[in-house]
Amino acid sequence: MDSTIIIGAGAAGLMAGRRLSAVGHQVTILEARPSAGGRIFTLPSRESHGFSVAAEGGAEFIHGNLPISLGLAEEAGIFLQPVAAEMVGMRQGKEPDKEQRNRQSKDWGLLMQRMAMQGQDLPLADFLAEWFPGDQYPGLRDSAGRMAEGYDLADLHRVSTHSLYREWSGESDEEEYRPEGGYGPMIGYLAEVCRRQGCELQFSTIVTAVRWQRGRVEVTTTRGQVFIGTRLITTVSLGVLKAGSIRWSPGLPRQQEAISKLGFGSVIKVLLEFNQPFWRHRKKPGRTLFIVSDEPAPTWWTQTADECPLLTGWIAGGPMREFRKIGPDEKLEVCI
Repeated sequence: MDSTIIIGAGAAGLMAGRRLSAVGHQVTILEARPSAGGRIFTLPSRESHGFSVAAEGGAEFIHGNLPISLGLAEEAGIFLQPVAAEMVGMRQGKEPDKEQRNRQSKDWGLLMQRMAMQGQDLPLADFLAEWFPGDQYPGLRDSAGRMAEGYDLADLHRVSTHSLYREWSGESDEEEYRPEGGYGPMIGYLAEVCRRQGCELQFSTIVTAVRWQRGRVEVTTTRGQVFIGTRLITTVSLGVLKAGSIRWSPGLPRQQEAISKLGFGSVIKVLLEFNQPFWRHRKKPGRTLFIVSDEPAPTWWTQTADECPLLTGWIAGGPMREFRKIGPDEKLEVCI
């Protein structure tokens, strides 16, 4: 019988396990953490962590009409709450007036036009320095840089202008959703389907080495366990692959070269719950209010429910690096 070993019990690993086991493959899924989820990390309400609602420490939104995610939620009977976002930009503690918003819109239109015309690809920092130098566009340079760093988690000196243009120009009015109760129930459903179909899930199992040849793989863990199969799928993060945490024998030079050329960003999420939602007067009923600012902790959003007193912060790029340097009390003060 074909037997497949999957490294990683995040959404990708579980989906692969589900599909393979459904057609008769013997599947073993190895996960380093004590539970499934990968970058999905739903904190349950009250009893464990003190939040009044299920809160997301990891992935939170479904961005757009993604058939696999939407189909899985429907199958699992999980309601998807439309986000209905309202975005507010703040500078020095104030919202821009109508004239400032019009100027920002005009400048951003010019930015997109220049990006579309760019011939040879450049890192965004070089592109902005070439097309928008001097004192005329400091606000635009800052805005574009914050978007790339804060939203795309990109290094301005490495990220491709062409790739950012494709993404930014492709932004549409597609609906965004939050799974009711968080992503956790979707992951729990996937894991249960895998188990019912005969998948073996091994948690707290950290893979250190893979020996392979055509038709056979041998996977070793930190506890000295050895798992043997006919093929392997790895769904571990790019960071783990770049760090070389798994030894491959024989080596995979072509794949390692490709991995070395890929980039990824980091972000810190902050969850703060208050006694009451003091932003109630500014938040429109049934909407998620997003605030993007020039503060050290620049980006915050609300839950959809009007009376929910939970705020989520998002700190990336330069602000994240500075945030990491300070102590816990200073971190809280920065967020407040």
